[in-house]
Amino acid sequence: MSSEQRNETSQLNDLIVVVDDEPNVLETLTFVIEAEGFEVVPATDGVSGLAAVRARRPKFVLLDIMLPGMAGDYVCRKIRSDRELDRVFVATMSAMSPSSARAKLSGSGNDTHFAKPFDHDVLLQLIADVFAGRVVT
Repeated sequence: MSSEQRNETSQLNDLIVVVDDEPNVLETLTFVIEAEGFEVVPATDGVSGLAAVRARRPKFVLLDIMLPGMAGDYVCRKIRSDRELDRVFVATMSAMSPSSARAKLSGSGNDTHFAKPFDHDVLLQLIADVFAGRVVT
């Protein structure tokens, strides 16, 4: 495959995959992000979240750590190990204590982490910065 073909196939899409198993959190985050004009693909567990990332190739993933089926740190590792997806910006989130979250995420390759609950405005600014190219993986 030529480098030109690789660039075409590795192009990321202007959308966000949000993965959380708590319906209220998933619905709220989807609403808040879509209200700013971004397209959101919601997923309720690690397996469907990873499948959505592989199928839709988003620029940004917001990923809960504690998920059924496949934990968020493992999903992040799978994203990072895929040459076609390694430029996806991955923000993790969790209600775990900061020290527990750091230990769980060690070596996962996440770009940033939010402790729940978090300020939606901070998240929205980060998404805008990633989409504008001001923050990269």
